[in-house]
Amino acid sequence: MRARGSNAGESTTVEAEVERDGSWDLGVALGLSGRERTLQGKPSTLGEQIALLPLVVWSEGERDLLRGPDAVRRRFLDRALLFLEPSALAREAEQARAWRQKRRLLATTGAAAELAAWNELLAPLMVRTARSRAALCDSIGELANARLLAGGSDLPPITVDYRPSPEEALVGERELLAALAAREAEERERRIPVVGPQRDRVAIALGERGSRRFASGGEQKLVALALVAAVAARLVSEKRAPLVLLDDLESELDDRRRELAERLFDDLPQVVATSSRAAPQGGARGSRWALVGSELNPIKSAI
Repeated sequence: MRARGSNAGESTTVEAEVERDGSWDLGVALGLSGRERTLQGKPSTLGEQIALLPLVVWSEGERDLLRGPDAVRRRFLDRALLFLEPSALAREAEQARAWRQKRRLLATTGAAAELAAWNELLAPLMVRTARSRAALCDSIGELANARLLAGGSDLPPITVDYRPSPEEALVGERELLAALAAREAEERERRIPVVGPQRDRVAIALGERGSRRFASGGEQKLVALALVAAVAARLVSEKRAPLVLLDDLESELDDRRRELAERLFDDLPQVVATSSRAAPQGGARGSRWALVGSELNPIKSAI
């Protein structure tokens, strides 16, 4: 992949040339009118772009992966699932529309028969979401532990525990419909959905300790980086090698943990890591560049 960017007035454009079963020109422009995506110079969709170039990112947003609310971890899982199956974007949009309709119905105290109809529509979507999230949690937990172990980590094993709302979502549609029917009276009284994938719980623990509560800042970052690397490795195994972007990789890590963090990504084909240090530590393979003002220039040849 080759990338270039420009900034003109009140708009910013990022363009990339991607090699994946041919050569493709992708572009994203951000301006006052919003975000515009292009493929081969023509308007494109998010699904088309992530099908060609999945992006696995570590940034400020991922710092809350362990210690933040469940919503942060749900977004992390769902983003990975979309990268693994870009065609699922339409299905996710359908589910989001159905949930909006159910919320409107509850807010206006709609008839029970109408509520049951929306539950029947949502049930297969909820089962699919729960099973996909559960399988991904198992997969990335195993991959993260394997990478940490291979890198010489002394951390206890990571566990990624997924708990759907309601639990019957992992059993089947019939059981889920019964669980939804049992909560109808409560939902009608409160005028909001009280169960659903928006209330799923995802807990990440480090050994016997809850990582959000007991792990140090450096340990939390290392665990989160291991999970990011696990998602990237899973994409590689599915022949959907991503571009991995790691912002300020070295912060909060001592030398030993920084070296381990680098090893987590060492076998991945496309990794771009930034550092706020004038002279980054370590001996990671690849090229080094320096950003001075708005110019990015090579400072060291490939190693």
